[in-house]
Amino acid sequence: MEASSTPNKAYEESILEGMNNTLGKGGTQALLFHLQLIQYANNPRQFHNNLYSILGPGAITLEKVIVKELFNRLNMRYDDRNDFDFEKHMDLARHIIATRLQEAEQ
Repeated sequence: MEASSTPNKAYEESILEGMNNTLGKGGTQALLFHLQLIQYANNPRQFHNNLYSILGPGAITLEKVIVKELFNRLNMRYDDRNDFDFEKHMDLARHIIATRLQEAEQ
């Protein structure tokens, strides 16, 4: 898959794809009813906190699927470790996207 043109768009697409793959369309729609996805593109910590308040520890599994989807889109290797940190992974992806966009503009 190709990387999206902006970090926010890449996050959104990866979150939706990860949720659909894990929860199905109905589950995704139910969860999105409680989450305002667009507001979390710049705040992965808040996304994690709100997702965790709804799903409890199951949020970590969904976050791993989202990160894996995002890394796939960026052609990056995802290593599923025990010390998983959603915010750090999303920040790394944001940095990679910004760097690639900057290089493409030059």
